[in-house]
Amino acid sequence: DITVAPVFTDKLSSDDNLHIDMPRKGVVKAVIPTVVSSFKVYDDGGQNGLYSVKANGILEMKAPAGKVFLVNGTMTKKYGDYLRIYDGDTSKTQLLDDYEERRDYPVGPIISKGNVMAIWFDGDSEEAWDGLDLTVSVINPPIKHSITVAEAEGGSLDCYSDEALLGDTIYMYPNTQEGYILDSIRVEDSRGNVV
Repeated sequence: DITVAPVFTDKLSSDDNLHIDMPRKGVVKAVIPTVVSSFKVYDDGGQNGLYSVKANGILEMKAPAGKVFLVNGTMTKKYGDYLRIYDGDTSKTQLLDDYEERRDYPVGPIISKGNVMAIWFDGDSEEAWDGLDLTVSVINPPIKHSITVAEAEGGSLDCYSDEALLGDTIYMYPNTQEGYILDSIRVEDSRGNVV
Protein backbone atom coordinates (compact mmCIF):
# COMPACT_ATOMS: atom_id res chain seq x y z
CA ASP A 1 0.00 0.00 0.00
CA ILE A 2 1.13 3.55 -0.73
CA THR A 3 -0.09 6.97 0.20
CA VAL A 4 0.15 9.81 -2.27
CA ALA A 5 0.29 13.28 -0.75
CA PRO A 6 -0.04 16.06 -3.32
CA VAL A 7 1.59 19.42 -2.68
CA PHE A 8 0.08 22.43 -4.41
CA THR A 9 1.43 25.96 -4.68
CA ASP A 10 0.03 29.25 -5.81
CA LYS A 11 3.46 30.88 -6.09
CA LEU A 12 6.04 30.17 -8.78
CA SER A 13 9.33 32.00 -9.28
CA SER A 14 12.81 31.84 -10.77
CA ASP A 15 13.93 30.38 -7.42
CA ASP A 16 11.94 27.26 -8.41
CA ASN A 17 13.92 26.94 -11.69
CA LEU A 18 11.03 28.43 -13.64
CA HIS A 19 12.44 29.56 -16.98
CA ILE A 20 11.79 30.18 -20.67
CA ASP A 21 14.41 29.55 -23.34
CA MET A 22 14.44 31.97 -26.27
CA PRO A 23 13.42 30.40 -29.58
CA ARG A 24 16.26 29.75 -32.03
CA LYS A 25 14.13 31.27 -34.80
CA GLY A 26 10.73 32.91 -34.96
CA VAL A 27 8.44 34.24 -32.25
CA VAL A 28 7.19 32.59 -29.06
CA LYS A 29 4.31 34.28 -27.23
CA ALA A 30 4.11 33.55 -23.51
CA VAL A 31 1.14 34.50 -21.35
CA ILE A 32 2.40 34.64 -17.78
CA PRO A 33 -0.09 33.29 -15.18
CA THR A 34 -0.94 35.31 -12.08
CA VAL A 35 0.83 32.77 -9.81
CA VAL A 36 4.23 33.58 -11.37
CA SER A 37 6.28 36.26 -9.60
CA SER A 38 9.51 35.80 -11.59
CA PHE A 39 11.22 33.55 -14.10
CA LYS A 40 14.54 33.25 -15.90
CA VAL A 41 15.02 33.85 -19.62
CA TYR A 42 17.91 32.04 -21.26
CA ASP A 43 19.02 32.00 -24.90
CA ASP A 44 18.15 28.96 -27.02
CA GLY A 45 21.07 27.03 -25.48
CA GLY A 46 19.35 27.04 -22.09
CA GLN A 47 20.87 27.70 -18.71
CA ASN A 48 24.24 26.05 -19.33
CA GLY A 49 24.54 25.87 -23.12
CA LEU A 50 25.77 28.23 -25.80
CA TYR A 51 23.33 30.05 -28.05
CA SER A 52 23.09 28.91 -31.67
CA VAL A 53 25.07 30.57 -34.43
CA LYS A 54 22.65 32.71 -36.44
CA ALA A 55 19.97 32.48 -33.71
CA ASN A 56 17.24 35.05 -34.36
CA GLY A 57 14.35 34.63 -31.95
CA ILE A 58 11.77 36.80 -30.24
CA LEU A 59 10.06 36.14 -26.92
CA GLU A 60 6.88 38.19 -26.47
CA MET A 61 5.59 38.09 -22.89
CA LYS A 62 2.21 39.18 -21.55
CA ALA A 63 1.80 39.78 -17.80
CA PRO A 64 -1.54 39.69 -15.99
CA ALA A 65 -3.60 42.88 -16.26
CA GLY A 66 -2.29 45.64 -14.00
CA LYS A 67 1.23 44.19 -13.83
CA VAL A 68 4.48 45.13 -15.61
CA PHE A 69 7.85 43.44 -16.20
CA LEU A 70 11.19 44.19 -14.55
CA VAL A 71 14.26 42.69 -16.29
CA ASN A 72 17.74 42.30 -14.76
CA GLY A 73 20.58 39.98 -15.63
CA THR A 74 23.65 39.49 -17.77
CA MET A 75 24.54 38.99 -21.41
CA THR A 76 27.66 37.32 -22.81
CA LYS A 77 27.97 37.75 -26.57
CA LYS A 78 30.29 38.59 -29.43
CA TYR A 79 30.33 41.84 -31.37
CA GLY A 80 27.66 41.69 -34.06
CA ASP A 81 25.12 39.92 -31.86
CA TYR A 82 22.13 42.02 -30.79
CA LEU A 83 19.87 42.14 -27.76
CA ARG A 84 16.78 44.31 -28.02
CA ILE A 85 14.04 44.74 -25.43
CA TYR A 86 10.76 46.42 -26.35
CA ASP A 87 8.00 48.04 -24.31
CA GLY A 88 5.19 46.05 -25.98
CA ASP A 89 5.70 44.02 -29.13
CA THR A 90 8.62 44.62 -31.52
CA SER A 91 6.77 47.47 -33.27
CA LYS A 92 6.80 49.51 -30.03
CA THR A 93 9.40 51.56 -28.12
CA GLN A 94 12.83 50.03 -27.66
CA LEU A 95 13.94 49.98 -24.03
CA LEU A 96 17.33 48.43 -24.92
CA ASP A 97 19.14 48.18 -28.25
CA ASP A 98 22.54 46.70 -27.54
CA TYR A 99 24.97 45.74 -30.27
CA GLU A 100 28.11 46.98 -28.56
CA GLU A 101 31.41 45.15 -28.78
CA ARG A 102 31.28 44.36 -25.06
CA ARG A 103 31.45 40.69 -24.25
CA ASP A 104 30.09 40.44 -20.69
CA TYR A 105 27.80 43.11 -19.35
CA PRO A 106 24.85 43.70 -17.05
CA VAL A 107 21.33 44.17 -18.38
CA GLY A 108 18.80 46.26 -16.47
CA PRO A 109 16.99 47.26 -14.56
CA ILE A 110 14.52 47.62 -17.45
CA ILE A 111 10.83 48.15 -16.66
CA SER A 112 7.94 47.95 -19.11
CA LYS A 113 5.24 50.61 -18.99
CA GLY A 114 2.48 48.13 -19.86
CA ASN A 115 1.90 44.42 -19.43
CA VAL A 116 3.59 43.35 -22.71
CA MET A 117 7.34 43.15 -23.30
CA ALA A 118 9.34 41.60 -26.14
CA ILE A 119 12.94 40.35 -26.06
CA TRP A 120 14.72 39.87 -29.38
CA PHE A 121 18.09 38.13 -29.56
CA ASP A 122 19.93 38.01 -32.89
CA GLY A 123 23.11 35.93 -32.86
CA ASP A 124 24.52 37.40 -36.06
CA SER A 125 28.14 36.37 -35.54
CA GLU A 126 29.77 33.10 -36.57
CA GLU A 127 30.55 32.13 -32.97
CA ALA A 128 28.31 31.05 -30.10
CA TRP A 129 28.76 32.33 -26.55
CA ASP A 130 27.04 31.89 -23.19
CA GLY A 131 24.29 34.36 -24.09
CA LEU A 132 21.37 35.44 -21.92
CA ASP A 133 20.84 34.96 -18.21
CA LEU A 134 17.95 37.29 -17.39
CA THR A 135 15.56 37.38 -14.46
CA VAL A 136 12.12 38.71 -15.37
CA SER A 137 9.96 39.77 -12.42
CA VAL A 138 6.23 40.42 -12.65
CA ILE A 139 5.61 43.52 -10.53
CA ASN A 140 3.09 46.24 -9.82
CA PRO A 141 3.74 49.36 -11.90
CA PRO A 142 6.37 51.56 -10.25
CA ILE A 143 5.29 54.63 -8.36
CA LYS A 144 6.71 58.04 -9.22
CA HIS A 145 8.81 59.41 -6.38
CA SER A 146 9.42 63.12 -5.86
CA ILE A 147 13.02 64.28 -5.63
CA THR A 148 14.08 66.89 -3.10
CA VAL A 149 17.65 68.16 -2.94
CA ALA A 150 18.65 69.17 0.58
CA GLU A 151 20.77 72.22 1.29
CA ALA A 152 24.40 71.55 2.17
CA GLU A 153 27.39 73.54 3.34
CA GLY A 154 29.92 74.18 0.59
CA GLY A 155 27.66 74.32 -2.43
CA SER A 156 24.44 73.17 -4.02
CA LEU A 157 23.25 70.41 -6.29
CA ASP A 158 21.09 71.08 -9.36
CA CYS A 159 18.73 68.21 -10.18
CA TYR A 160 17.22 68.15 -13.66
CA SER A 161 14.18 66.08 -12.61
CA ASP A 162 11.68 66.61 -9.84
CA GLU A 163 10.37 63.04 -9.88
CA ALA A 164 11.55 59.56 -10.93
CA LEU A 165 10.48 55.96 -11.41
CA LEU A 166 12.48 52.89 -10.38
CA GLY A 167 15.24 52.46 -12.97
CA ASP A 168 15.23 56.07 -14.20
CA THR A 169 18.52 57.90 -14.68
CA ILE A 170 18.62 61.23 -12.90
CA TYR A 171 21.12 63.91 -13.92
CA MET A 172 22.56 66.25 -11.28
CA TYR A 173 25.15 68.99 -11.45
CA PRO A 174 27.18 70.14 -8.42
CA ASN A 175 27.78 73.85 -7.84
CA THR A 176 30.66 74.05 -5.38
CA GLN A 177 31.78 77.06 -3.46
CA GLU A 178 35.44 78.04 -3.62
CA GLY A 179 37.56 75.63 -1.61
CA TYR A 180 35.02 72.79 -1.74
CA ILE A 181 34.54 69.70 -3.90
CA LEU A 182 31.65 67.26 -4.00
CA ASP A 183 32.60 64.38 -1.70
CA SER A 184 29.51 62.14 -2.03
CA ILE A 185 25.76 62.06 -2.58
CA ARG A 186 23.50 60.38 -0.05
CA VAL A 187 20.09 59.21 -1.28
CA GLU A 188 17.35 58.48 1.28
CA ASP A 189 13.75 57.35 0.98
CA SER A 190 10.86 59.14 2.73
CA ARG A 191 11.58 57.18 5.95
CA GLY A 192 15.27 58.22 6.05
CA ASN A 193 16.58 54.84 4.84
CA VAL A 194 19.59 54.97 2.52
CA VAL A 195 18.73 53.62 -0.95
